[in-house]
Amino acid sequence: MIFPVALPITLPQPPGFKLGGETVGGVINQIVPLILTFAGFVLLIMLMISGYQLMVSRGDPKALEGAKGRLIFALIGFLIIFGAYWILVIIQDLFKLGVAQPQ
Repeated sequence: MIFPVALPITLPQPPGFKLGGETVGGVINQIVPLILTFAGFVLLIMLMISGYQLMVSRGDPKALEGAKGRLIFALIGFLIIFGAYWILVIIQDLFKLGVAQPQ
């Protein structure tokens, strides 16, 4: 099966508004780092909240389990987003798409 190389699809933009480029790949290049940055900030906040709740649980098993669960879900969520980014990078390398290239 032969896959076509990245087809340039132009996106209409309002006058005075520029988001990364005129192609879908250019827009994705601009959005992916923002999503990763946002996910990093959310992870940091969730780690701080979970750590605080672990400290103030005072041995209460219910509060301790809630804080541990929040910590685990925050780490799993970040790993999913980080893994999705690397899958995108691997796919773009395999098919030479040039979508997630650092600028």
